[in-house]
Amino acid sequence: MTKIERKNLDILVQEIFRQKPNYICVVSGYEAQSAHHIYGKKDAMRWYLPGMVPIRTKEHNIIHSSDKRSKEYIEKTKENISAELNKELIRRSFTPVKYLSYKVILKYLNGEAVDYI
Repeated sequence: MTKIERKNLDILVQEIFRQKPNYICVVSGYEAQSAHHIYGKKDAMRWYLPGMVPIRTKEHNIIHSSDKRSKEYIEKTKENISAELNKELIRRSFTPVKYLSYKVILKYLNGEAVDYI
């Protein structure tokens, strides 16, 4: 997958998240501006929608900094998901993906029934 294709998918994910009703930051409770990957962006988890939570830019920057509040905010993002989803995300985050197809992931993000990871 090319760098441009990855960037296009990242933009599409942000657009999908912004269209969700009640797009509220899981840390602050205010309107969110972006999505945070609960278990990172490596491999296919980068575009796996259940693995993301809405978050404000301010709190997102703190999570990705050395700020002392970072760990607290990370824990708040995980509190907002069920135990079953948490286990599933952990499992998927360690599942290696040999080949990521731009077309397959694009279909998934457009709502087609494709399980790419």
